[in-house]
Amino acid sequence: MNVTPRAFVPAPANAIPVWLHAPTEIVQRLLDTLQNYQFTGSLRGRMVLGLASVVLEQQHAIVLLLRTRLNSAALALARAVTESLLKTQWMQSYATDEQVERLSEGVQEFPDLTRLIADVMAGDAVEGAWWAQWKLDNYRIVCDYAHTGRIQVSYWFNGNMVEPTHPVDELQTLAAHSTMLALLAAVCIADAASDASLLARVNEHLDWFKDRLVWAS
Repeated sequence: MNVTPRAFVPAPANAIPVWLHAPTEIVQRLLDTLQNYQFTGSLRGRMVLGLASVVLEQQHAIVLLLRTRLNSAALALARAVTESLLKTQWMQSYATDEQVERLSEGVQEFPDLTRLIADVMAGDAVEGAWWAQWKLDNYRIVCDYAHTGRIQVSYWFNGNMVEPTHPVDELQTLAAHSTMLALLAAVCIADAASDASLLARVNEHLDWFKDRLVWAS
C-alpha cells in the first residue's frame, strides 16, 4: 500500500478555493474589530467574552487548517466550535447567577449538551429548536470527526492508496458554519458589553458574509 507524503506548508494564495475567501476575510475583519477592545461588564459578561473568544479562535484555526489542506484537523474542530457557541449563548441568556458564579470560580462544570439545549429551549423555543435539530442532524458525525471515527478515517482511503479524499462539500459547510458561529459569538460580545456601536460593526460583517455565503451545493 502506497502512502502519499503530505507537505506541511501553506497553500499558495492563488490555490485557496473560492469558498474560503469570505471566511478568511471575516477572520481579519473580526480581528480588526475586536483586537484590543476594552471590555467592561459584569461577571456574566466577562464569562461570555471568554467563551466567545474561544469560538473566534477555533474558527480562525479552522480557516488556517483548511487553507493549508489539513482537512482532518479542521473537521475535528467542528464539534468544539459549535459547542463553544452554544455555551456562549447559554452563559449570556440562560445560566443562573449561581451557575455563572460557580463556573467562574471553577467549582462547577458546564452542563452536558442535552441540558444546555433544554435550558435554551425553556428560554427561547425557536433558538432551542434550532439547537435540538442541529444535534439530531449533526452530532453523530461531528463526534466521529472529533474522535477519529470511521467516517474521519474513511476520508484517507482512495482505492489502494492512502491519501486525503475529503468531500469538498463537507469542507465548504465547515467553513461557512464555523464562520457564522464566529460572527454570532461577536454579536454576543457586543450584547454583553451593551455596545451599540460594536454591534453595528459586527452586523455589517454579518451582512457582508451572508451576501457571499457559499454553502455546499
